[in-house]
Amino acid sequence: MSIYEEASAVKEDTASNSGIVTTKRSVETDVLIEEGSIIVLGGLVQDQVATVVEKVPVLGDIPLLGALFRYETRANKKTNLMLFLRPYIIRNAADSRSLTVERYEMMRQAEKDMLPETRFALPTFEGPVLPEIHLGQQPDANQSDTDKTDVQPPAQ
Repeated sequence: MSIYEEASAVKEDTASNSGIVTTKRSVETDVLIEEGSIIVLGGLVQDQVATVVEKVPVLGDIPLLGALFRYETRANKKTNLMLFLRPYIIRNAADSRSLTVERYEMMRQAEKDMLPETRFALPTFEGPVLPEIHLGQQPDANQSDTDKTDVQPPAQ
């Protein structure tokens, strides 16, 4: 299996007349792995150091005395991108359909778990949740391949 992994982002603190400045980190590799086994690719490390200055307007700009009206913080953010892969070989439509339904339901559950709890006196912010998947009729053994119904996500 050939793998190409890329992490790119727009640089926040660049002011350029020529447009947007981006960063790009990538890795490309070939791996040999058994079906269902997990392989971990990593190594796309990024370090960011940011200095934030909070100050009282005007008073924070006064030389020497302005230091009493300023607060400086420095944050160090380290990101290590790791990719976990578990390849599956899909041999027929039934394998594809069952894997699709399983992963779709896993994503629906993850979205539901991330919704904030309802609290008294706080507004409820309901985030997007994927709709239930509607399966067509299960194919009979007597139907031809062209008559079989595929998994269809609901129309929005």
